[in-house]
Amino acid sequence: MDNKINLSCSVELWINKRRIHKDGQVRLYLRISVEGHLPRDMKLRFYWPFEFFDYSKKKILRRSKDDIDFVTVNAYIESEKAKYWSAVKKFILSDQYFTPDDIVKSVWYAKIGGSFTDFMRIRSRERVKEKQIKSHTRDNHISTANILEANRGVSVPVSMIGKRWLEKYLAFLMETMSYSGAWSHIKNIRTYIGEAKDKGIAIHPTFDEFKLEKPESDPVWLEREELESILGVYQSPSTSTINKTYIKAFLFACFTGLRVSDLRRFDLSWIVGNEIVFTPVKQRITQKKPQIVKIPVIGVAKQFLLTLKDGDKLMERSDVKFNKHLKVIASLAGISKNLTSHVARHTFGTLMAIQNTPVAVIANLLGHKTLKSTMIYIHIAEKIRQNEMMKLQDNFSGFIVHSNFKREAG
Repeated sequence: MDNKINLSCSVELWINKRRIHKDGQVRLYLRISVEGHLPRDMKLRFYWPFEFFDYSKKKILRRSKDDIDFVTVNAYIESEKAKYWSAVKKFILSDQYFTPDDIVKSVWYAKIGGSFTDFMRIRSRERVKEKQIKSHTRDNHISTANILEANRGVSVPVSMIGKRWLEKYLAFLMETMSYSGAWSHIKNIRTYIGEAKDKGIAIHPTFDEFKLEKPESDPVWLEREELESILGVYQSPSTSTINKTYIKAFLFACFTGLRVSDLRRFDLSWIVGNEIVFTPVKQRITQKKPQIVKIPVIGVAKQFLLTLKDGDKLMERSDVKFNKHLKVIASLAGISKNLTSHVARHTFGTLMAIQNTPVAVIANLLGHKTLKSTMIYIHIAEKIRQNEMMKLQDNFSGFIVHSNFKREAG
């Protein structure tokens, strides 16, 4: 194979003359060079005698006529070169700008494509560094990888995950969890198959045929009586200090609509006059031009800030701990609903919709980019009104004057 596709790029065998071992052996490397960039030296798994390395031609020499190792090592070197040249050709044929690091990453991704869970772990770490996701989101993705690994083994290759595989795995997950939970894990898997595809890793041809329907269920929210029950737990002298801390944070979010990602960062510096003024974390990640959100702080919410001092936080940074304590708090309050940190935000949105707050105002307070996300609370409010009317109908079910009553036209 030629050493160069064009004058700007090369993949050559290389050694470091300054690192010759006492026995005369040197480590073999492949040097990946692209014009205008520092080269990358990739270790190979073999050593070779320094005196049998042709530095000008960048190749190893036979140590004897019947040198069996020479054939093996040389075949390995050419095989590794071919992998890097394959990556280079992909960049050139697609007319993409690339660096030595890009070439190395492309080869590396191709190698780890044999284990999807390994790819998920490595790529999720990179996405955190690239500020595509937050560390707590990565924890959720790693949980998906761990469950997959525990039930399907570590060697599930990316190319195996197609339509039929996803259908079977979804059915398997639903034996031990709700559709909503299974849907979340499958959604994570699909995300990283897409990431693998973007990195040039071969995927199953039927992958795109798999359709995942989002679970249709209204978000969990709390009514006034349930909020009062939680407040009763907060006021109880037997409630632990840590549970009281989480109750304060939860109820504050119920009356402000803050996401848990913003709740973790909240401090008194966000209060300007009678408003919370901030830029949501989610907008910083997903939007090029994040908007400042202003939420009026009503008295019922402000009371949970009375004990805060400058620099104090409402809660710890761990979502897992928050949700764990909320389960205990729900039990103490006699609430059977699945209480999580996001229930507070759903409660705020639903309560605002029930009192006929304009949908655009709710969207603005919740920091929604479009009204589509907000409409779910409007639908809940409408269902509540319909249910109340049905209760009225039931209460007057025997209140019939004419059995054949018909409304007159006109």
